[in-house]
Amino acid sequence: MQAGGQEAQEAQVSEAEIAVHWREEEYYYPPARFVGQANAADPDILERFREERFPECFKEYADLLSWDAYWHTTLDASNPPFWKWFVGGRLNASFNCVDRHLESSANKAAFRCWRRAVVGRRRGAWRSRIRKRASPA
Repeated sequence: MQAGGQEAQEAQVSEAEIAVHWREEEYYYPPARFVGQANAADPDILERFREERFPECFKEYADLLSWDAYWHTTLDASNPPFWKWFVGGRLNASFNCVDRHLESSANKAAFRCWRRAVVGRRRGAWRSRIRKRASPA
């Protein structure tokens, strides 16, 4: 059988035939330590994010970010499947991931950089020092 014929035969497998092999129907609860540190640890989250509150319920998470320009529409679903979230908003992902945490961490969080010139040698650096060196003048 040629490769093209084999592909055609495999493509005819139905979803029902595949579903027969799905055996992962058990629910595995995460450890309490993991749940405790999660952003969604609040038991009231199901109430706050129920379907009747969609999509405005996501404002809660959008407000955790620092926005350069605040958004005016939570969800634009006028052109499915090309939905647009937080329309009109503008943010800097790098700032939200790293820089905004410097304000609250008192510049004490260090991370390591590896130098290629000397294999295996590590050099610690403060985030604030690297930020200063990487920021435009």
